[in-house]
Amino acid sequence: MAQAPETTRPKLPLVRIPSDGCTVSLGRTLKDGKIDNPGIPYKVHAGEHIEVLPTLAMSEFIALMRVRECGIGGASVDEMEANLNRLCLELSRRIIAWDWTDMMGQPYPQPYGHPEVLAQLTTDELVYLMDVAPTTESGDDRKNV
Repeated sequence: MAQAPETTRPKLPLVRIPSDGCTVSLGRTLKDGKIDNPGIPYKVHAGEHIEVLPTLAMSEFIALMRVRECGIGGASVDEMEANLNRLCLELSRRIIAWDWTDMMGQPYPQPYGHPEVLAQLTTDELVYLMDVAPTTESGDDRKNV
């Protein structure tokens, strides 16, 4: 089980979020910019989790909005790359630890302070992190374990 690196002592308790809901879809097709065929979803991180600081910096919020805006507004590739890199940097400041494995079952390096690790994920995995990392509320489906 992954834990926050020894040298990292967060001032706030981390929230553990199960990653069972993270799916990577194969065979998905788009038509006129909309999903025509959702493809076949694979739960590539079933039984795995992430550990997140339960705060959202304004810089991360803005990076998240810029990435989402790129998909709507038809941004240039350079703009998309810059926004993606900024988002990965911001996420790497809050996703402190995980036990995620790659598509071959090998452990990923820990994400804290390593945005390049996040930038190598599939689109589906990164969208999953964008969706769950800022929303670390308690509830029936997400609990602070």
